[in-house]
Amino acid sequence: MKTMLYIVLVVSTICSCNSQHKKKRYKMMESFDIEVFDKNKNAMNEYIYQLNDDTVVKQQELSECYYSFLKEKKNLFEYVYEYRKDGVLKSSFRSFPNDFIAGILREYDEKGILVKEEDLEKPFVYSWEDIQNYLFNHKVENIQEQVVRISRWSDEEATTWTLDFYGEYDDVKGRFVVLLNGITGEELEVKMFKGKGVVGKTGTKAVYDILYKK
Repeated sequence: MKTMLYIVLVVSTICSCNSQHKKKRYKMMESFDIEVFDKNKNAMNEYIYQLNDDTVVKQQELSECYYSFLKEKKNLFEYVYEYRKDGVLKSSFRSFPNDFIAGILREYDEKGILVKEEDLEKPFVYSWEDIQNYLFNHKVENIQEQVVRISRWSDEEATTWTLDFYGEYDDVKGRFVVLLNGITGEELEVKMFKGKGVVGKTGTKAVYDILYKK
């Protein structure tokens, strides 16, 4: 009984800490400090700094908005905050860097008040956790080093994941591009990268062998 009580207390403490961490992160990012950014930005209109031992923040100015990207060392995803030119928060979401956005997409009005939430995970019954298991089963031990790209798509016609990675398929090592059904996880197409082919006098294109196609 004491052991069970201890486990419950530990889990409760972890959940409480995670909740406080999320609130603290949001409070810090609910507005964009334009003055600090302007003092520290480089020639590329970027300001990068270490928030703490675990988190790096990259801020960026575009023609119509500002962005803050928070990347924690142990997290494959980064937190993205978009701001209007007056520094008021416009939207927030998670992102698998340069590939796809995830989690809850939140949109805010001109005063920074939350007006809309959309669960971006809802269409993908075959979830991110399933994708990680699929990659692990195909000898991907380090996603950051072995994955070239992961993308996903969902509309009225289809919901899919596309995985581009270095690993194994049917005991063959190489680079593979796999198209998966985003609901069932069924393989729809499997290709193996063979190299670059010549296009015209100076161009190149990727060459693949199709190993499977439904």
